[in-house]
Amino acid sequence: MLAAHTHAVTLLHLIKHQNVTKHINKTVDHPATTRYPDHMSWAFHGRVSPNNTVMPEIMNAHRILECRSPDKLSAVIFMTVFGGAFFAVVPVLVIEVILAAYYSFVGAPLTINPHHMVIVYLSTVPFAVWATYTLIQNRNNLLHWKLTETMLIGGDKESVQIPLESVGKVVLGLPHDSRSTQTLQKMIRPAIFEYNTWAKDNSLCLILKTGELLPLYLCTMTPDGAEIMREVRRRLQHVIEHGYKYSANDVSLLRRRGINKLIKKDTA
Repeated sequence: MLAAHTHAVTLLHLIKHQNVTKHINKTVDHPATTRYPDHMSWAFHGRVSPNNTVMPEIMNAHRILECRSPDKLSAVIFMTVFGGAFFAVVPVLVIEVILAAYYSFVGAPLTINPHHMVIVYLSTVPFAVWATYTLIQNRNNLLHWKLTETMLIGGDKESVQIPLESVGKVVLGLPHDSRSTQTLQKMIRPAIFEYNTWAKDNSLCLILKTGELLPLYLCTMTPDGAEIMREVRRRLQHVIEHGYKYSANDVSLLRRRGINKLIKKDTA
């Protein structure tokens, strides 16, 4: 759910600010050959930023690049309140299912005072709001990254710190979703499928010398997400491995764990 919400938010952000609607519904034979505007592909990596402004090839040595979720505070508050109110319905529905099951097996209705149902709902709202807010904050934490001259730093509390010299390999692109997931996306909304395909093709997978994996996708994050991706690729171009083939275990891990998380290869 977290990954789906991330993709949905970034898609809306792109449509609002980068006018991709006339490109995103094109039919292509192979996702990797999809043509997007120059500022939406690796072709822009040394020249143009997402807002089409010319940028220097070499990052200012004294500047720290930073990106975070495009969500505004008002959007976070709305999603928290709405999500909490929505998920608080779940225990009420569970109670209704239990009552229906009791009636079908026993043959006699088991009634509960409606006032008690209201109390159950209201008592679960605070927990549901807290759970929703935690999910949103965890997701935003995964989208907060900084790039210094020597270090890639992730998280609001900078809990992930990766020296660039510790990266052993860089792989261009991430494994696509499973066929069943892609088919479902095409059926529900083709534009989401096209966006997810583009997102996977424009991601990086950093393979550390310790064997850990970091699937990195920041292209649509503001303000410096695209520049961070470009700079990481430029500085680590000597360890880029073209034509790299993910193992079945790696594909499973990357699909299951999602983006922007440091993954140990022995993770079950």
